[in-house]
Amino acid sequence: MNVPALTINKAQARRFLLGYQGLLPARKLTGKQAVFRAVRQLNSIQYDPINVVGPNPHLVLQARIRNYKRDMLETALYQERSLVEGFDKVMCIYPSEDWPYFHLYRRTMGSRYAGNPGYAEAAKLIEGVRKELETRGPLSSLEMEEDSRVFGGWGTHMRAARVALDMLFFGGDVVVHRRVGSRRYFELSERALGELHSQPDPHPSPEAYLDWHVLRRIGSLGLARGSGTDHWLSMLKAPGGRPAALKRLLAAGAIRKVQISEWPEQAFYIRSQDLAALHKAEAAAGGQPAAAFIAPLDNAIWDRTLLEKVFDFYYRWEVYVPAPKRQYAYYVLPVLFGENFAARLDPAFERSSKTFVIQNWWWEAGVDKRDPALVVALGECIQEFAKYLGAESVRLGDPIRKDAVLRSALEAAGYSGG
Repeated sequence: MNVPALTINKAQARRFLLGYQGLLPARKLTGKQAVFRAVRQLNSIQYDPINVVGPNPHLVLQARIRNYKRDMLETALYQERSLVEGFDKVMCIYPSEDWPYFHLYRRTMGSRYAGNPGYAEAAKLIEGVRKELETRGPLSSLEMEEDSRVFGGWGTHMRAARVALDMLFFGGDVVVHRRVGSRRYFELSERALGELHSQPDPHPSPEAYLDWHVLRRIGSLGLARGSGTDHWLSMLKAPGGRPAALKRLLAAGAIRKVQISEWPEQAFYIRSQDLAALHKAEAAAGGQPAAAFIAPLDNAIWDRTLLEKVFDFYYRWEVYVPAPKRQYAYYVLPVLFGENFAARLDPAFERSSKTFVIQNWWWEAGVDKRDPALVVALGECIQEFAKYLGAESVRLGDPIRKDAVLRSALEAAGYSGG
């Protein structure tokens, strides 16, 4: 049966997406299970090691969890092991309970690495590396006895043992046991994950796997365009590809098609289990609006085209843009206020003085800076972000030192001398 598409408007889409993402209002999660609940809701959060004011996963979580501290994620990953590092869209963090479902994905990724001619020398080390882990693990590549080097991508040569560990990692033979700074220590997955490691692949065919992964990826966003690339990265190929998977999921009633009235030519998809939340988003959210600093690789902004069309907010991450060509700055974070993006900031953390520095700030056109709720929300947001960083003071950079709204927000947060 051909079920007609649901039609919503941009305002409803914004409210649903932000509510689904745990950002309406921001920082509403609390308690010991907050990290797991946040990641379980999003299925995967993207890992990136660049650390200006914390790596991307921490930035994702601080926007959703009140009183977030970095050791909360590390506890879930490396002590409780309720979460695990693995490849999904890119390198991600996802619930360990999903490990068996990625069996085909890991097998395919492992085969790709093993079949890469450039890694042939590293491949010869795999059994030796595995035996070292069996007898001496957990280990990082620096503890491995082998010291030869191979070309490892990104224009660099890497220790062959590190490449061999990566090959084992992508194939699912090892997992990240812990991190010390950026250094990864690996352990055999059978020891780290126990029974999860030996559970069979629940998917009877590649098509069944793809259906699961497409449905899961829709669930990582809440509302997903059928087209586009960024939010569909790294999906395995199967007969018919993603279009066929979407058709099967529609026929099974697992998803519904959605259209946004102001963007009628674009098809969106939502999981059927989320329809109640979509209907609830018809009405505006009540209460005091909150503000949050959003990670550059946050699930809420994976789809930059949707961000621009639905939220009227243009954002590009400029870390790989040469400085003279940047529109804003190296590591800029969007600023969410209520249901809209109100600004963007260039943050820094001076560790020696424990100072959170807002180096620059750019307001979006049309923001009502006279709204007293804006000052209150930004004050709380700045205070929470400073606590997350471990900052004892906050300072405004020279270009924005006289910004009246930001100065008032700092005062509301209990900071002076902005």
